[in-house]
Amino acid sequence: MLAKDCMLPTTEVVHLDQSLIDAANRLRLFSLPVLPVVDGDEIVGLLTFEAVEARQRLSPEDLAETAVRDHMSAEVAFCRTDESMETVRAIMREGAHHHLLVLDDRGRLCGLLSAAEGEADHPAASAATPVHTVKTPGRASGDKLHQPPGFSIKPVIKK
Repeated sequence: MLAKDCMLPTTEVVHLDQSLIDAANRLRLFSLPVLPVVDGDEIVGLLTFEAVEARQRLSPEDLAETAVRDHMSAEVAFCRTDESMETVRAIMREGAHHHLLVLDDRGRLCGLLSAAEGEADHPAASAATPVHTVKTPGRASGDKLHQPPGFSIKPVIKK
């Protein structure tokens, strides 16, 4: 079985300068466990449902003034649509990732995969797998919160 057979197809994203309340609404609306964070057409991080839920004790005004960039992970783990589920599980175990972005052959986002309960918590027992993570340091700090004019429907991971 391949990643494309098991993924949740989606291209939903959130911009790193959008507010947490916007991200929370998008996570709930589309029933997603994680949202890729973009800057223009580049995927620069991940925002998990858990990270947003941890901030729910804040007032709606505080959530509206808090940027996604302040709560996202700058490490992005991914796989390709044509990779086997064995490879996917190895990637998740290797980096203790609970979510993988699924990219097409041109590196564009086309879906998400989530680990089964506890599957990503155990170290890999097999041989080396290809590098499937990208770190985007420096993106998780920025200036004033603003609403971006728009972003790509098919964002990519740039190395």
